[in-house]
Amino acid sequence: MRFHIATKHTPQNCGFANPDKGIPQAPNWADRYKEMGITYVAGGGCQPEQKGFMFVETDGMTKLRDLLQPVMGRMEIEVTPVDSR
Repeated sequence: MRFHIATKHTPQNCGFANPDKGIPQAPNWADRYKEMGITYVAGGGCQPEQKGFMFVETDGMTKLRDLLQPVMGRMEIEVTPVDSR
């Protein structure tokens, strides 16, 4: 099944914008997909708005939870199932 994942964080908790504050940056998503057995379909982001999105394909929500674990609690995350047509 495919999923749309939307993420958002504030400038204050952005690891990229605050490298000297010890805030972890988002993981290398390509490596995380492979590690979790998830297929990347598409994705992107808008740095000024602190937003990102991904379309992925996987066989279970548990894998999605594990994929997103490094940013949970720091980012707002919305996961939506997407039907293929």
